[in-house]
Amino acid sequence: MKDYYLALQDIHKFLQPRTYVEVGIGNGKSFQLVSAKTLCIGIDPEADITYPINASSKLFKMTSDEFFNDHNLTDILDGRPVELAFIDGMHLFEYALRDFINLEKYCRKDSCILVHDTLPIDGITSSRERKTRVWTGDVWKLIPCLKKYRPDLNIRTIDVKPSGLSIITDLDPGSNALSQNMARICEEYIPLDYFYIDNRKSDMSSLVSGWNNDIAQVLPRKANGNIKSIKTLLKRAFPAKRHPKCLCVLLCYNDGDILEDIIIHMLKNRHDIIVWDHGSDDRTPEILDKYDSKFIERKLVPRSFDFYDLYPTMSQNLIDNYIMHYDWISWPDDDEILEGPDRTKTYYEHLCDVYRSKYNYIQFNNFNYWFTDEDDRCIESPLKRIKHYALFPDCAARIRSWRASVTNIREFNHNTLNGEKYPENFNLRHYPMRSYDQMIRRINKDRADLQRGNMNYHYNNMKGDLSKMMLKHYQLHEDDGMSDLNSQLKFKWTEIYGYG
Repeated sequence: MKDYYLALQDIHKFLQPRTYVEVGIGNGKSFQLVSAKTLCIGIDPEADITYPINASSKLFKMTSDEFFNDHNLTDILDGRPVELAFIDGMHLFEYALRDFINLEKYCRKDSCILVHDTLPIDGITSSRERKTRVWTGDVWKLIPCLKKYRPDLNIRTIDVKPSGLSIITDLDPGSNALSQNMARICEEYIPLDYFYIDNRKSDMSSLVSGWNNDIAQVLPRKANGNIKSIKTLLKRAFPAKRHPKCLCVLLCYNDGDILEDIIIHMLKNRHDIIVWDHGSDDRTPEILDKYDSKFIERKLVPRSFDFYDLYPTMSQNLIDNYIMHYDWISWPDDDEILEGPDRTKTYYEHLCDVYRSKYNYIQFNNFNYWFTDEDDRCIESPLKRIKHYALFPDCAARIRSWRASVTNIREFNHNTLNGEKYPENFNLRHYPMRSYDQMIRRINKDRADLQRGNMNYHYNNMKGDLSKMMLKHYQLHEDDGMSDLNSQLKFKWTEIYGYG
């Protein structure tokens, strides 16, 4: 049996709502399930987000009663109705009832309201007084109440873990049947206890055992849904010859001085971009705001979210939402420029050659670009300012690009993928240290305490002797911007990075 998070995820994928309101967002685990283009409203007086959420999300740290008393949802949603809502706030019947009444006012007939905890587990967890860690309260009373006072509604309750999920459609924003009878309803339903529902679960407004594809029949379907599906099937059955559709992934944290260069480079190389910002406090948010319209997904990830979980979480996001729509994935770090094996063609043009071959992924040579005494500090762009580099051959494998269909859970993009590797390495230009001030901040703040076991040990090693970090231009090769990069060993980077 699926849990309700998986059911919610399926509902979001099926409906693709343009607007979404969630009452009771907690740590954001369910709030993160929305699609990238959905405008999301979260309401919770004790919200403490620890999951990635859409950057456009609007959070209100107040009770739902306070929210609906003080705000107009139509204004907040830029004149649009609520297309999907989820009630998971205060686990008491009258609160859930008020949330339903208030949300329905802003819906359309074909909108959908979801209610959690409508199949109580037992008497103690479904009581009005919380006595256990797991507590569903008496929210379950909302369903028999709606069945009696709003027979016009279409209600389906899904038996998903741990305590059910109800889907309510055929809404009527003009109805006052509940609000006009509020006192009588509360007097009738609040005194009921678990024994009332224990023998009536099978009558819970078309109870559905488990979650399966057939349940989609109870969800409101957009008029053009079937047409789009047919077109998609035809495209897959008879694909036209074309260049690969490419997606770039950027995980950002405090590289705002170079981020704009990276974004422009990937856009020029015909990539759509999804970007997650891991709580940056430099220029990163400003740069992302500037290019917001260019992103197909932008999420804010709280700093409390474990850095070592970012790559697996983003990988799963790609697998769940993107690999069926794209041919190729490019995933540079947010201070890296991806190039082909030579400079006769653009990165995208080289990538097209690999796409049409039998090979599934590309490994990159890591060329470290470093600030030196010859940099012109008046030049703002690191790509234009920093011209000196050397190959770093002793680092972990840099696998930054692959066929979308073989996407797996990434381990800092060092692990291989299914299929064969392209026989010739591409090149990447890595700009870890771009000025003295940026270097000090990176070592002492932005990458501080990052080491875990034998991973990311080098920042601690760098603190030992900062004089080693101050390179002269003659210690490195010079990039003229036209010639192929020189892979001759010029500088031993392990003198700076050390060993784990």
